Amino acid sequence: MELLIAQKFVDDQRFARLFVREKFRLNRWGRVKIAHLLRQSGIGEEAIQNALTEIDEDSYYRTCVDLMKRKSASIKDKNPYSRKGKILKYASGRGFETELIYRILNSEEMG
Repeated sequence: MELLIAQKFVDDQRFARLFVREKFRLNRWGRVKIAHLLRQSGIGEEAIQNALTEIDEDSYYRTCVDLMKRKSASIKDKNPYSRKGKILKYASGRGFETELIYRILNSEEMG
């Protein structure tokens, strides 16, 4: 085990980077949810923040827009305020930042 640690095979930073890439790419989770789960795993704040830089900003934005559009298409409610509330709740539950969600909801991309 000491050899693995010495050669950085077992390392919090490495684990955090791999965790971030996997959860974003495969599960399409946002930074808030990913960071929360890393904290629960006992990973330090510095390692978490460094690992979160692995996520490409454009890809992150596009993923959030895509998830929100899909959710919007599945909502039967016609009331625009209720629709926005449901989309907001869904996207924040996926771990995306509220500021980003509002920016997308108010953009022309959500039409």
